[in-house]
Amino acid sequence: MTQTHRTDDMDRAAGTQQGAAGEQERAPNDTSPRRPSVSVVMSVGLQRRMLRRLTRLTAVVLAVAILSSCQGSAGNPSQFALELIAQHTIKELEQPSGLSFHDDRLYTVGDHDGAILSLAADGTVVDQIEPDLSSDEAKGIEALAVTDESVWLALEPSAELVQVRTSDGAVLTRLPIPEALDGNNGLEGLMIDPDTGNLLTAKEEDPALLFELGGDGVVIRRMPVSDVKDISGLAPFCDGEILVVSQEDRAVHRLTRDGDQLQSWPLDVKGAEGIAFDGVGRLYVVDEAEARLLVFELSPSCR
Repeated sequence: MTQTHRTDDMDRAAGTQQGAAGEQERAPNDTSPRRPSVSVVMSVGLQRRMLRRLTRLTAVVLAVAILSSCQGSAGNPSQFALELIAQHTIKELEQPSGLSFHDDRLYTVGDHDGAILSLAADGTVVDQIEPDLSSDEAKGIEALAVTDESVWLALEPSAELVQVRTSDGAVLTRLPIPEALDGNNGLEGLMIDPDTGNLLTAKEEDPALLFELGGDGVVIRRMPVSDVKDISGLAPFCDGEILVVSQEDRAVHRLTRDGDQLQSWPLDVKGAEGIAFDGVGRLYVVDEAEARLLVFELSPSCR
């Protein structure tokens, strides 16, 4: 190679280096927009998609949490706790039978004379109603359900529901239930459905059954009760459910409207013969063996 060619090559290389250096010197002052690299665009798009998915997932989790919270408070949780908080002696009765809650007051009935007693929450007798029934009928009263102007009574020997007027005890209506006619295993338990106004009563055992009566007094539903030895009392519970007290099981059972069991609480009572619920958080059981009124607190409450 000649000296002239080497000189030309060196000049071209030097020019290239100077051009690159000039580009580097101009770069800091260059304000023209630049396109981001492909990798940067893909990274930003991926982040945006992930953010949208995370937002949707958070919304779903929040909705589930809110629904669970509602079911655990105002709705019906899977389990309730029941705690005995008080017990009172009912001095005016030797053997109370049946229990009902109406207008902030409890009602029970004497197992011997059929007298209907209105009780305060501490078991003190406030008032008394004498139903116009024969002595044998009065002795056969096993349950009651109270309305504003009358009291419904369940008579076990004759398997009928009898309505008496609150003011004077006069008989207003008689509703026979022949299917429950079974001697000492007959009617045992009575309540009024707060939603429909229908009467619900029970056959005690062999088998234990629930009967729902329509407005005309005719049985419209007959429901076997699962996993319950006997029924000693009924009461309406939260969200249309039913409470059953069982003397043989020594337990309170929580049932669906169809008689399926949801929950049970053990009960240290020999002669549980009635149950009532105040609609919020207090549950009452009457013990005929010791003439006691037991008061329980429900947690969480129905409201």
